[in-house]
Parts: sequence; structure tokens; C-alpha cells
Amino acid sequence: MRGFKLTIGRHKSRKVYFLCNRYRALKCPCAYTVSHDSNDTWKLSSKRGEHNHELLPSALVNLKHREVPDALKERAVSLAINGVDFSSIVKIVKQEFREATFLNKDVSNAIQKHLLTIKGVPQVQELLAEAERMANDDTGLIFKYTVKDSVFQSAIWASTAMQNNLKHFGEVVLFDPTCLTNSLRLPFAFFLTVDGNGRTVVAAACIMANETFESFDWVMSQFRLLCICAGRIPQVFYTDRCAAIHRALMENFSTAHHLLCRWHLAKNIVKNLAGILKSSLSAFVNDFYRLAESNESVESFEDAWGVMLSQYGLPGHGFCIDLHRCRVQWARRFHKDVLDFGLTTTSRSESMNAWVKRLVDTRTRLATLFKTSIVDVSEAHMTKTMLEEIKVMNNGKRASLSQSMSPLFKQAACVLHSYPLSIYVQQHRLSNDYRGTLVDLSCKSGTIVHKTRQQSSRDVIFDPPSCTCGFFLSMGLPCRHYLRLASVLSEDNLPLSAFHRRWTREASNEAPIILDVGTINVEASVDVSSSLLPNRYDARLQKFKEVNRLFGDRLEQWLDVCLSGNIVETFPLPVLAMVSAVPVRDPATTTSRKGKRFKAQMKWRRSEVSLFPRLLV
Repeated sequence: MRGFKLTIGRHKSRKVYFLCNRYRALKCPCAYTVSHDSNDTWKLSSKRGEHNHELLPSALVNLKHREVPDALKERAVSLAINGVDFSSIVKIVKQEFREATFLNKDVSNAIQKHLLTIKGVPQVQELLAEAERMANDDTGLIFKYTVKDSVFQSAIWASTAMQNNLKHFGEVVLFDPTCLTNSLRLPFAFFLTVDGNGRTVVAAACIMANETFESFDWVMSQFRLLCICAGRIPQVFYTDRCAAIHRALMENFSTAHHLLCRWHLAKNIVKNLAGILKSSLSAFVNDFYRLAESNESVESFEDAWGVMLSQYGLPGHGFCIDLHRCRVQWARRFHKDVLDFGLTTTSRSESMNAWVKRLVDTRTRLATLFKTSIVDVSEAHMTKTMLEEIKVMNNGKRASLSQSMSPLFKQAACVLHSYPLSIYVQQHRLSNDYRGTLVDLSCKSGTIVHKTRQQSSRDVIFDPPSCTCGFFLSMGLPCRHYLRLASVLSEDNLPLSAFHRRWTREASNEAPIILDVGTINVEASVDVSSSLLPNRYDARLQKFKEVNRLFGDRLEQWLDVCLSGNIVETFPLPVLAMVSAVPVRDPATTTSRKGKRFKAQMKWRRSEVSLFPRLLV
């Protein structure tokens, strides 16, 4: 009976009592007695009193004994998965299901029940299933992960768009892991590059078991395989000053320049010297930045460093000695000939990490983080690309219609994207502060000096473009001294070699690379025009070196068969190791006080599993 509480009497009396639900609160006297007679039937034997309170209206009686439609629950769950807040979900379902009778609690219960169901599914299994589903949509997707004792450790992935970014703009890579992006507290990181218009693009993404050398070494080795497949080995890496990352880079990218983020170094200066310098801290940081950007000789740099330490009373401080020891990695003077496109910090990585954390948090599952790193990043980049194409078209139209614009600027507006064009305009404006001396018209070279600072002089050659300031070598664009020489020589056009190919509109018009998962075409996956791999033989030799570095000890017998001199009817090929049928388990959630996942360093035998094998090694 609705509104009544069932109470069982004595067994021998064979009676059941129904008391009003408001009996305890309002002492409602209304009650019914039902007895069981000898004929084995139940009948109403008595009724006591009436209700001493108002009864519920019929509308609320129906609401209390309601049945929520399954379609409404599915709709609410779908909106919650897509990130809609609860108040908006309630408004939407009330608008779409006007005839249904439900409470806000019903919507909340449906969402919570779905979340509990999801939590019962292992995150790694869900991640692998999502990667396999994504591979059906993107046939060029590369996804690799590693396990230890059937426990998930690390993973790295790259979509077709990411691989194209790596091929075209992979000279400089930024890498800065972040935390608090998933419920398992696994460190997450993007491999970032800068495209031809100065936009930050993703070359790969990874999650790691911890921030130790073993994890970084596995991730870097897999990223190197991606680089070889794309035909582009990075020449510069920008990271923070992490010893494990530096060691992993030395093991896998020994020829690349490992440069340190100056912003992270400035944070370390504040952390270690704030108590000593006190009010002089900001002045010391400014002097550090000025010295880091200095382009003077090595002797001048060393003298300026000693003077700065003496000025602030830090000649023997341990932190300053350690900072001076790694000066090659942060001072411009020691790598001014390195093509880093003007980067000095990992601020782009910090911005990308902050953008991702607006979409994910510590409740996010690994599969959601995986989709966010591919789908959401791709959509954001597509929107920026469309806006940039409109800007490039407008720049070209204005340059062609303008009559007062100089010929050099017209050429740059038609060749460059908006970002390198803004840098070109800045250098062109600064070139007005210089003048030419000792100009040789036959050789098209000369010395450019500042109009007021006579000691600042640069030797410049027009073709091939060259300047002793090092701006062209590091940025890939004409410097102020080169533009002043072109103005003195009355040149209307600069040689195309003065603009690095990545900054030009021609580079962005190249057809994208379509890579097949099942078979790898060596000619299609290796850039034969690259100076690193000039022909097919060098490309094959590079891959053999990589195979020897990874599996040299296990290939001894295989190589003996190949080099025996006997006729080999069936060429022996390596086969993938059989994967254990034991399912991969989620790693335990372990965090330190800072929220970062930690784990004691230990040596373990690395086992690699590839869902979609692209590299036949």
C-alpha cells in the first residue's frame, strides 16, 4: 500500500499491520490491520482513525512512483561524456522529454551509474581498444606501448597528421612532460615542433610510467624510429634541465644539440639565489638573460660572467658553478650557428600543456586523454590553418596592389607566411639604423656598421646569403645587416636561398604523405632530397644502423646466414615475438607530495608490444 509502512505482528495471531509513513513524525493514527483466516485468505479486519495531515496531490504521487525512460538516461550520459555541465544537461533533457516524469536526482543517478560501470573496465584495455578503433579511421596511426610483468608502463603514438608535421618541420623539437592529466597520475608529454607560420604543432605524444631514465629512454628510442620513418632526424631538442632526459637524448640522439630552456633556468635561479640576492634578484635575472643572448666572443662571455658574479658576490657559489658548467646549452654564443628558428624556451610546451589541462584533469581516463591528444588538437590546428590561409591571401593581394611598397617587401609578402613576414618587417625596420662601408659592388659584399655604435660591425655577403651576426644561420631569415646591404646595392629581389624553405608558402603546398600500415615503401617514407639521407643506399644504411643498435646481439646467427656465401632460397626475415595471452593490467596509482608519479629506479628487461607494426625491425 502506498504511503504506509508494513509491520508484521505475532506469528500466532497471523496479522499484518500497515502504519502511515508519517506515524513517527506527526503521530498519524491512521492504520490498517490485515489478518489471515483459516481458509488461507487475507482480508482487511480493521481500520483505525484518519490522517491528521494533508495527503500528496495526484501529480506528486505519480512522480514518487515514476519510471524514467531509458532514452532519457542514455541522452544524459551522452551529454555528460561530451563534457556538458549538469545544469545544462537537466535543461536539455527537460526540453527534449517534456512528457516524461523525472527528478534531477534521476539524471544524476543515471550518470553516476554509468561512471561506476566505466570504472570497472581496466583503463589500459580501454586505451588499447580506443587505439584500435582510431586506427580504423586513420590508417597511418602508429601506436606502441611497453609492459613489464603484464603491467602497463609507457606508450607513444603519432597520427598521420603528426607524422607529416615531423617530416616537414621536425628540425627543432620541444619536449616537456607534465602531470595531473589522468586518473593514474602517469606523466604525459607532447613532442612539439613549429610549422612554417610559427604555429605550435604536435609531432607525437606519449605517456610514461615515471620520470626515470628507463621510461625516457624507451620513449626516445621509439620517437627515433618515428623520425627515421619520416625521414627527418631532429637536430635540436629543447627541454628542462632533467638529467634523465639529457641521458636519454645522448643515448638516442647523440648528434643533436640538447639546449636548455632559459625560463626553467631562471626559475632555478630564483629558487636557489632568492635568499642570498634578495632585492637584487630581478637585476641578476635580467643580467643573466642579457648574457645568455649575447653574441660576443667566448673570451668576452667568460669575462662578463666573472664580472657579473663578482658584482653580486657569488664567485664561489655552487649553483653558479653548476650553471656555468652547462653554459654551452643555454648561451647563444656557443650555438649561434645552430638552426633553432629563434627558440630559447619551452614556453610553447607549457602553453600546450595548459591548453590540454583545460580539457582533462585527474579524473580523466587514459582513453579520453588519447582521444584529446589526437582529435581536439587536430581540430584546433585545422581552424588556425584556415585563418592563416586567409591572411596569406590578403597579404599577397595587398602586396600586388600597393604602389608605394618597396620591391623587397613585395617579394617577402608573396613568399613568406604571416609569422616570418612579421619578423622580416621587424628586421627591415631595424636596418634603417645601419649603413654600409667598404662595399664591393663586383663581389656584392661589404661591412655593415651601426650609425651611432661604430664598434658594432658585421661582414655580409649578398649571394650566397651570409652574415657574421649568425641570425640567418639560427633563424633562416634575412637579418638587418643583410637587408641594409641589399638596399645599398639597390637590389630589387633577394635570392630564394635567403628564406628557409619551412617559412615559405611553397613548402605548405606540398602534398601530404600517405603511409600504409601493412607495407612500408622505403622510397615514400624517406626524404631522398634531405641532406641527412641523400639517396636510397644511405637511407637503407641508416635503418640497418638502427636495427644493429636495437637488436645487434640477437642478430648474430641471422647475419651469419646472410653472409655465409651459400645460396639462400628464402630470405630470412625477422618475425614479431608472440605476445602473452595475459591481459595488460593498469599500473597502480602512486603519487608523491607534488602529485607526480614516482618510482624507484631499477633495471628491468624491456618488452615491447606493437598494436600496429609499422617499422619492420
